[in-house]
Amino acid sequence: MTVRLKILMERGVCRMGCCGCVAYSEEEKASFPQQQDHIQRVGNILRVLRDRYGERLDVSIVDPRNMLAFWDNIRFRVRPSTPAWILERKKFFEGVPELDTLLEAVDVALARETSRTQAGS
Repeated sequence: MTVRLKILMERGVCRMGCCGCVAYSEEEKASFPQQQDHIQRVGNILRVLRDRYGERLDVSIVDPRNMLAFWDNIRFRVRPSTPAWILERKKFFEGVPELDTLLEAVDVALARETSRTQAGS
């Protein structure tokens, strides 16, 4: 009984091919404060999700600039500067959702998954 949540959002590092990751400098971070706000708010939400759901919620965060996110970017019409929340392969929210709204949606998805699992037994 696991529900999947994928968050497509820019991370605070830049991938440089064979050179690995290069963290943004403080000056670069200051040039896009909205992204820093997103990172902070999403981090707070992720802590609540982990504490509340543990292993029942599989969360992945993918940078939309990563070429592996190419099809997700097209399918869900992702804007790189705005986080996109994909819950059970459907775009749930764009931006940073209110915690209560997200928790309610995850609860519904978990209940649906539980009933599917029990019906299959």
